[in-house]
Amino acid sequence: MIRQLHATLGVSLALGLAVPAAAAGQQARVSAAALGHIADDVLNAVLPQERMLSRVPVSSRKIVFDLERTLAAFEKAGALAPGSRELHLRRSVQPGSARLLHDCDQAARKPCAGLGWRVYTFLQPASVTQSELAVQANVMWPDRGGEPFVQGVAPTGRTSLVGFSVKVHFVRDKAGAWKFSRVDSTYLVM
Repeated sequence: MIRQLHATLGVSLALGLAVPAAAAGQQARVSAAALGHIADDVLNAVLPQERMLSRVPVSSRKIVFDLERTLAAFEKAGALAPGSRELHLRRSVQPGSARLLHDCDQAARKPCAGLGWRVYTFLQPASVTQSELAVQANVMWPDRGGEPFVQGVAPTGRTSLVGFSVKVHFVRDKAGAWKFSRVDSTYLVM
């Protein structure tokens, strides 16, 4: 019995999960390493480099990823396995937090200088089971209207903060890894 539990835990941890054999049917917990792969897949599906956000491509805007907010959301939902907090993202992102949004609003009364031209994003678990995972990606950026985009030049003037949330689904393969399935349920934030 102890050997079986030890073998099951060893396999579960190697696959990015901390789920003992007795926990079958309970919510799965995702390791930081697995969450890093999931985050890469979400960012690639939702924010491909060529996607235009208010007439400026993502590749020019750059992505700010709120790691702490993402980890806190997964921890609060009981979906993050204990251990390392390093995601080791392959996608190029800049670190940031919601503090970048302190001078942004949707009514175009503020300059949104902290965010500049960048895109702010964080992830939340929508649902986690042993076989399926749904992640909500939250994406916000300043819509600067007709202001011309010039690489390396800080924007001026007031702007509207716009964005969307989208659910990205994953399924567990036979080896236990989370694999991208589909994107659906887009909600606009205006």
